[in-house]
Amino acid sequence: MEFNTRGYSLTSLLKYVREGLDPNLRDRTLAKVPPEIIKLAETAKSTEWYPATHAEVIYAAIVDACAREPALVEESLIGVGKFTAQEATNSFLRLLMKVLTPTLFAKKLPSLYERDNSRGKVSVDVEEDRLIVRIDEIGGCAHVGVVSAGWVIFALESMGKKLSERKITGWTVDTPDPESVTIELHWRT
Repeated sequence: MEFNTRGYSLTSLLKYVREGLDPNLRDRTLAKVPPEIIKLAETAKSTEWYPATHAEVIYAAIVDACAREPALVEESLIGVGKFTAQEATNSFLRLLMKVLTPTLFAKKLPSLYERDNSRGKVSVDVEEDRLIVRIDEIGGCAHVGVVSAGWVIFALESMGKKLSERKITGWTVDTPDPESVTIELHWRT
């Protein structure tokens, strides 16, 4: 089954490259994205499904612009997820995020993921000061795990959590499309 994502994800991804990506990486990234992918991302209808391969082209351009340096790639791709989540969260939802707890968020995360992605199964464990998200059945779609980590980080930070540690297992620059990714986030209480 082809991996599809919502149009707003493509639109937000391109907007992130243009507005949120480190300026030193911006031009190098855009130079590697074919014009037809840029046009598609500019005109995508927010709730329509599009092949995730279009996003993967832009992710690959970001990776190349970062010279495949693992820490820089991870920060840049987490930035994609955070930016996309921020773009998707209107003012009412931002207010809701401030009163949402990690436990309630953990219950909603699987359905939020499924709303925007046609493949992948999410399971979440939450403890007093730790959230563990596992995304399975995502093999073949590069960087979806690390971008998803950005979404989760945005949510926790919107709840006022100060992250003290993060660990992403399964994804690396050299293994961008694993079958499963685990995202472990700790915060100070």
